[in-house]
Amino acid sequence: MSPLRKARLERGLSIYDLADAVGMSAASISRLERNVQSTSPTTAAKLAALLGLTLAQVLLPELNESAPPPGAEGGGADGGVTP
Repeated sequence: MSPLRKARLERGLSIYDLADAVGMSAASISRLERNVQSTSPTTAAKLAALLGLTLAQVLLPELNESAPPPGAEGGGADGGVTP
């Protein structure tokens, strides 16, 4: 799930609510959530501010979906597990 969709759902917003808040169509929001469309930096900043996301989470969602959460890589320099 994209960071954009996850944040929208966590805040109880419909696609239509979010689209209205940032001045986009619901179809565009849907395409953003599916990583089929990108948006301008200005609109990305509006989305990020409204949803509590970083610009990177809005502009580069594919990087955020595949990246493991911080600390989930499980190991130090020697490959062992740190306590």
